[in-house]
Amino acid sequence: MKPGICHLLLEYYPRTGGAEVQARRLARYQREQGYPVCIIARRLMDDQEERRWPSYELLDGIPVYRIPVWGRDRLAAVSYFLGGLWLLLRHAGEYQVIHAHMLAAPAVVGGIAGWLLGKQVVAKASGGGFRVRSNISELQSSPTQRWLLRHTLCHLLAINREIATDLERMGFPAQQIVYLPNGIDVHEFRPSEEPKSQVRQRLGLPVGGSLLVFTGRLRQVKNLNPLLDALALLSADFPAAHLVLVGEGSERGRLEQHAAELGLGERVRFIGGVDDVRPYLHAADLFVLPSLKEGLSNSMLEAMACGLPVVATAVGGASDLIRPGENGVLLTPAPSPDEIAAALRPLLNDPALCREMGRRARQTVVETCSFEVVGERLLALYGIL
Repeated sequence: MKPGICHLLLEYYPRTGGAEVQARRLARYQREQGYPVCIIARRLMDDQEERRWPSYELLDGIPVYRIPVWGRDRLAAVSYFLGGLWLLLRHAGEYQVIHAHMLAAPAVVGGIAGWLLGKQVVAKASGGGFRVRSNISELQSSPTQRWLLRHTLCHLLAINREIATDLERMGFPAQQIVYLPNGIDVHEFRPSEEPKSQVRQRLGLPVGGSLLVFTGRLRQVKNLNPLLDALALLSADFPAAHLVLVGEGSERGRLEQHAAELGLGERVRFIGGVDDVRPYLHAADLFVLPSLKEGLSNSMLEAMACGLPVVATAVGGASDLIRPGENGVLLTPAPSPDEIAAALRPLLNDPALCREMGRRARQTVVETCSFEVVGERLLALYGIL
């Protein structure tokens, strides 16, 4: 029987942030490859919704154990630490490897459990970008946590090279740090054989003209206001260009108001949250991500896997994957509307260039981020190949 893997997180499905989505996809892939997998994540007992979640359930055929976390701040941290350690010890027979997602709490708990049990532990550091570098920032003020992680983890996984550099500067040995991007199922996310015009018609989107798409949470950190301004700047030359925003978030109302003030009208479509973003990626010509902060965007990987060129800010993992002029365009952090418009103009002018860059974008993620590549490297790092 193949050795088991325990994924340790703060949150898990039905929460659907980047780390949660990535962990769920990875766990499903590993289970499909025949590895026993389990999940340990918290449920906040002060949250009315999470309190109703079961302490144990099967999701995707994978056991999920929930840590009851009480209160806030220090009490919540102690609850997570003790509850997580107890569940890791209680279910120690189900796994040989602990994969902690995000620093520092899951990595600290997983590292201590691994040391007590004599098991392999790897931890992923994610986040990063302009103004807020990553979720490793709290380690800078905690020598105790840094010491624990240096002495209990086999490997620290950095999802972008910026994080790898930061970890090394903080004193982690270079041989402990491994650059490993997020994985993507390139069979699930792939170009559609259905013509774009038919996909657009089915979705009720404009059939003619260029279609730009953003998928993700509508939050301030995604920096979408300048993108709306850029679309307005391009209106005279590209009156048929449209933008589709797929997702929900706290900024939606302000973005809708800003689009109305710019007179964009139906040229910007707010779709809301959807269970499956693939039809919107198949309908689009290019993907735009002007974020102030990213680790390695799952949305960007999905778009590239579907054959879309990406126009994104040079923060986090975008700088590692996008080769300007080949598979996308990199913007400076916190770009101006003029800069975004200038980056979009050549792609809107040349659909053939757009398609070729999209083809290369897919090739990039197939070669570097597919689960066939990332999954095999992880198993090697676990030491269980």
